[in-house]
Amino acid sequence: MADEQSESAGAGRTSGQGGAFPTNAVVGVVDGPRDLVGLVESLRAAGFEPEVLCGERGVERIENAGGSARDVRITRVVQGMFGYEAEHSARHTREIEEGHYVVVVRSEDDETTDRIGDIFADHAGHFVNYYTRWTGRPLIP
Repeated sequence: MADEQSESAGAGRTSGQGGAFPTNAVVGVVDGPRDLVGLVESLRAAGFEPEVLCGERGVERIENAGGSARDVRITRVVQGMFGYEAEHSARHTREIEEGHYVVVVRSEDDETTDRIGDIFADHAGHFVNYYTRWTGRPLIP
């Protein structure tokens, strides 16, 4: 039901479309369909194209980040060495399994990142972080 509501709201691209988990992106969580619809509409009005991860395909997208089985193993080893990436991926997976939505929005600079973070804040976003290839920074706890 919630997946249908997000899709009918034009929630942006959904999970299961391949590719590694994003870098140079803001990734955050919203709990319900109403917040999701408002967030997506506001992001689009600001010129962004959000991707929504939800349901089983969303979990698969997070768990298979990196592509091939070999690449996933390498990614997990690196994550284990440097810490927060594995923890954040596990949190994103739990949020989706609890019926929440993980929303991904590309961002290449600090000003854009801050604008996206403000939009998440306006729509009850939480666990909102900006990820680059090598670092991450929290925007909203």
